[in-house]
Amino acid sequence: MKRLICLAAGCLLCAGLNCAAQPEAEPVLPNIVFILADDLGYGDLGCFGAADIKTPHIDRICEEGMKFTDFHVHPRCSPTRAAFLTGSYANRTGVSRVIYLEDTFGLNDDEMTIPELLKTAGCRTGMVGKWHVGSREPFFPQHHGFDYSFMKTEMIDRERFEKDGFIVQPNGKKKYPAVDSYLENGTLYGTVAEMPEKTKLYTEHAVQFIAENKDRPFFLYFAHNLPHIPLEPSEAFRGTSGRGQYGDCVQELDWSVGEVLKTLDELNLTENTLVIFCSDNGPQLQYQAEVTGGSAGPLRDGKWSSFEGGTRTPFIARWPKKIQPGTECSDLIGIIDMLPTFCALTGAKVPADRVIDGVDISASLFGESKDHPPRETFACFDGGGCYAFRYRQWKLFIRDEESSGTNAQGVKTGPVKAGSLFDMAGDAAETRDVSAEHPEFVEQIQKMAEQFLAEFKATVRDAGRME
Repeated sequence: MKRLICLAAGCLLCAGLNCAAQPEAEPVLPNIVFILADDLGYGDLGCFGAADIKTPHIDRICEEGMKFTDFHVHPRCSPTRAAFLTGSYANRTGVSRVIYLEDTFGLNDDEMTIPELLKTAGCRTGMVGKWHVGSREPFFPQHHGFDYSFMKTEMIDRERFEKDGFIVQPNGKKKYPAVDSYLENGTLYGTVAEMPEKTKLYTEHAVQFIAENKDRPFFLYFAHNLPHIPLEPSEAFRGTSGRGQYGDCVQELDWSVGEVLKTLDELNLTENTLVIFCSDNGPQLQYQAEVTGGSAGPLRDGKWSSFEGGTRTPFIARWPKKIQPGTECSDLIGIIDMLPTFCALTGAKVPADRVIDGVDISASLFGESKDHPPRETFACFDGGGCYAFRYRQWKLFIRDEESSGTNAQGVKTGPVKAGSLFDMAGDAAETRDVSAEHPEFVEQIQKMAEQFLAEFKATVRDAGRME
């Protein structure tokens, strides 16, 4: 059973001669809209340097808010989403790898998630898009604190399954025959054949959720499939970018963001809404020989690796009159920091009965962290464990790391050995191993990582599993 968290009622101090006669005013909570792209690279937005893809609506968030240049995630889908929802490294929650249809595990019901916590503060909670932290009904959004959900999932094609059983793929692996379907609050809404333009469908439900909750605080988690493969831009966006179908998909994603921003404007919600946009991991750099993929910009490698191109993604935040427009922040932050930050902004309580790896980055958002950055360390986890460890500007690989692809800008790729050290302050592309020049940092960070991992091992939690 989930632990019930009680939130003490807050009040505002009033001023003036008639203070005693006035009723206590309720604190004004912000709305929060968190938009998550899928496989979008550090170099795929105009505000992060892309010249062949136009993203005016996402760039607007950057122009009217803050651009973060050192934001980190897990290098693949399901772990990042678990980390976001729980404020903990995915490996701590048992969701350390991608969850597939045939898997019978998912995010544990005992985890306390962002929507569950924000509900205690009075927020209405909604989720639209790609879920991917559990392919079976017991792990769906409605069981993790969401009042409303519209999600895309895979469902077993029973007719094909009964006829053919497992399908053997070209790589020799077996997989259930499946059909992509949409669920609204856990009930079948339609299949892909009936609903071909998923981004438009997602967007309609996202703006509908906002409109229906305009008179109360709300939290919307809007998780896109774009620009993950298969690359299927809607007809209106085909051929509109300078980077093939991939760029077309990013521009359709940008359109969707624009619809959300327009809705906030029309409903007079912009001023009191924190909007965040980021990606779940770095780009899949090359789909096929003839198909251009995403770009990690100036960073090394991409998705599936613990190089910066795999774990560092765009992150921009806008909150008028709270976040200084047109600003930039180089603080080391991560997706695990969203839970404690959202709690701090709404008055919800961070769970005290478990380890939460995230920290409150409100000071970074408000430009108040110059002398006191919210975090100094970050562990780069993948399915196999912790591959690298950040301490301030230094990044030490504590395990050998392979390369996953070729960066579109020709940044150095290839494997590195455990013990390699890189200076992120002047070499975010990880081109020069400086371990020989700074053995003292290698030793210091190695000890920090060992201590962290020892404590980590003792506090790992289990994923949820179907009986």
